[in-house]
Amino acid sequence: MGVSAEDVAAWLAASCAEQGVSVLVTDPRVLADVAALLSAARSSDPPDRSDSGRVEGAAALLPGVDDGVVEEG
Repeated sequence: MGVSAEDVAAWLAASCAEQGVSVLVTDPRVLADVAALLSAARSSDPPDRSDSGRVEGAAALLPGVDDGVVEEG
């Protein structure tokens, strides 16, 4: 069962109201910044492999797990 467009709109309006921001962005500078970020994201290179051996698992987030790690330079 999916979420309706009306539910999403209501959530968006409530979230924006809580944060004191407008639902619609009309500032040309902000729109230009967002457009630049989105175009940069589309132009990035895809990964060489779908399963990188250099990606750390969630255990790496535990304190002390990364002690003694040598940084690549």
